[in-house]
Amino acid sequence: MNAEVHQLTQTSAGPADLAVVKEWNPLATDAAALRWSSYVGALDGNLVSLLHPESPPSAAESRVHGDLREMVLSADFPCLGARSSFHRRLYRFGVYPEMGSAAFATSICHDLYEFAHELRDPTVDFATFIASFQGPPIASESQFEELFWAQLQQLHDADAQNFAWDTSVSDDPDDPWFSFSLGGHAYYIVGLHPRASRAARRFAQAAIVFNLHTQFAQLRQQGRLELFKQAIRTRDVALQGSVNPTLVRYASGSQARQYSGRAVEPDWRCPLRLSPVNSPHITG
Repeated sequence: MNAEVHQLTQTSAGPADLAVVKEWNPLATDAAALRWSSYVGALDGNLVSLLHPESPPSAAESRVHGDLREMVLSADFPCLGARSSFHRRLYRFGVYPEMGSAAFATSICHDLYEFAHELRDPTVDFATFIASFQGPPIASESQFEELFWAQLQQLHDADAQNFAWDTSVSDDPDDPWFSFSLGGHAYYIVGLHPRASRAARRFAQAAIVFNLHTQFAQLRQQGRLELFKQAIRTRDVALQGSVNPTLVRYASGSQARQYSGRAVEPDWRCPLRLSPVNSPHITG
């Protein structure tokens, strides 16, 4: 275990935290979930471990935060929603040891339940959670895609122990109205990694971005969604010189095809398989 991963364990929740019961987070007393929990944000200009403000962020968390800000706040970064969330400090992130490992799925679920509880206000235009992974090294887009969907499957399997799918969206990955769901809340997902063919998707290490679906539904209701998407596409063309081939028009193809960032084949099928819901805790 490298020094940064070890340091993450030192900021994990202690025994006293196991007494905390949160009705929105069924994993709040789960020792395995708490061990690798990493829920960090910037408050008043300071980086804070939001669930344990008495403990400073780890070296890995501080480094990833710097990398995220450098990427998102660069002048040519095309995603206006991400830029807004960083300017307004409506972003949260976590650093986890390995992508595609079921060992950390409950920790990521735990932190996303906290995120949805804290920042689900429908009046908030853009709020985002970024799960960043220290390993394994990413050698290709296809390797990342395999790890990416393995991680989403593990998150779904863990989530289905307590939550049903958000009923405002489809749970069929082939449906144009599909969105990934965790904690009863729908998300639009974006994969980032160092081998991405699109410059806007390149990041120093593998990461999964979770954007609450409600903010896009709000833009659509306000008649702003298409203008917002066009502005991002224009900036993306300026950055890379071409239109992102993974993009599909809303409701004309499943957004699952866009998630990993690889330009998937016409006959590509989403590998996500739904798990039976054992004990629905909350639905969307």
